[in-house]
Amino acid sequence: MTLTFVIQLLLMALPTYLIRFKVGPLPTTLLELLFGIVLVWWLIINRRGLGKKIKTWFGRDWRHNFHWEALAWVLVALVAVGVSHFKLSAFGLWRAYFLEPVILYFIIKDVFKDQPRSKLIIPVAVGAGITAILALYQKLTGTLANPDFCNAPETCRATAWYGYPNAIGLYLEIVVCLLVGLFWQLKNKYERWYVAWVAVLCLCAIWAARSRGALLGLAIGLSVFFLGFNKLSRRLTLGALALGLILIMTIAPLRQTLVQDFTLQDLSGQIRLQQWRETIQMLAKGKLISGAGLDNYQAAVRPFHTGGFLFNLTNDPDYQYKITYELSKYKKTFWKGVEIYLYPHNLILNFWSELGLAGLLLFIWLVVKFFILASKYYGKNNFILLGAIAAMITLLFHGLVDVPYFKNDLSILFWVLLIFVSQDKK
Repeated sequence: MTLTFVIQLLLMALPTYLIRFKVGPLPTTLLELLFGIVLVWWLIINRRGLGKKIKTWFGRDWRHNFHWEALAWVLVALVAVGVSHFKLSAFGLWRAYFLEPVILYFIIKDVFKDQPRSKLIIPVAVGAGITAILALYQKLTGTLANPDFCNAPETCRATAWYGYPNAIGLYLEIVVCLLVGLFWQLKNKYERWYVAWVAVLCLCAIWAARSRGALLGLAIGLSVFFLGFNKLSRRLTLGALALGLILIMTIAPLRQTLVQDFTLQDLSGQIRLQQWRETIQMLAKGKLISGAGLDNYQAAVRPFHTGGFLFNLTNDPDYQYKITYELSKYKKTFWKGVEIYLYPHNLILNFWSELGLAGLLLFIWLVVKFFILASKYYGKNNFILLGAIAAMITLLFHGLVDVPYFKNDLSILFWVLLIFVSQDKK
């Protein structure tokens, strides 16, 4: 067994952060245990040259990698722990979402520096494939499904190992994009068949979870992939987009559904709009610079939380009349209570509320630099890099209505995406 294999095992086992236990008084997860093994093994291997290696990392041309940004990421998050008054839970999030993914970024870059990036994608695909199979089994049979989301076959939303359906989309959408890139990079037909089947399974699992944000993000991300693939795929993609636009314009039910989704008129959209309003109010009241701090969003936004809103849940044609003239009688009928979620479900507001303005600006810089480096290193037939670009675009668009970073697996995948464009100039 080698360190390379153990890192691949960790990437395969990303969902194991859900397996929680304690080591003495300290809470941890199976994924963190694997991380600890990787870190200790790597430190032992580099025990004599570690100082020189770290000095070399931070002495190289910063324009071609994320070394200094990674250090700043950890420090900004540590400041956010201070904003939260150094709560133990905030330290836990700092460790899991910031410190460990950044350390893994450096370790993986070091261990895989001379190896093809496909060796990072294959193990992630194995874990994603297993997750997808479980999600499809839940959807088709109703067995092992979360009863909160799967109480009828026609409305059942798979959750796999997770507590809610959108977690499937957030995880698998990145994998699908990477697999599409890997499929075109591979030459062996059997490997390509394996990659294709896993990608299809992941797509079906996202459908089984009914994660509309993931499907929309994938539609945009994969469109960008095929626009950059070659001239033929560019023409076919543009033709498909034009045909889709025509269908949307001519099929009224489809147009109405999409307009409702894009304008956030449905229940899910209205919940998000309320979250965003409350978050903006919270930030405007003295937290524009500092944010709320790590693991402090719920407490900070509580004074601004209205508890719910009126919504036409039953599509009552007299809804407007009833809430205007007979509100006292029908308020209970149309009132939708809303809890305070862990995060505001918007990429910008997530980072702003957790890390403050500095964290938000640093995240924006990470993304901007990703695309700058991607454009610099992208060349003919570099399909894996094109898949990483599609994955980042998918993540960003889905992140407009969800939380694409603040989970153990997603934070690691984000920094793995940065590895695809990070270079060390010699």
